[in-house]
Amino acid sequence: MRFKMSRYDCDKEKFQKEYEEALKEFTIEKEEREDIYRECREIDKTLIDCLGYCNETELMEEEFTEFKKQSDREMQEMEDKLISLKKKIEE
Repeated sequence: MRFKMSRYDCDKEKFQKEYEEALKEFTIEKEEREDIYRECREIDKTLIDCLGYCNETELMEEEFTEFKKQSDREMQEMEDKLISLKKKIEE
């Protein structure tokens, strides 16, 4: 006797796979970005220590802050996708 999976089960299985892949991507991306932040922050700190505060170092800090904001928005979009997929699985 063969069992047929209902469309509901197929969709749920599909969403589960999508969620697992998205979670893996999100985790890797988050770790990579955190590494980049730490490295950039260290470079910025070293430059500021060497140069002192000036227009260039202020601009550098502003650019880093904007980069972090943009990156945080992108990570939030990825996290929202994860939440949406998780809700579909739980329905």
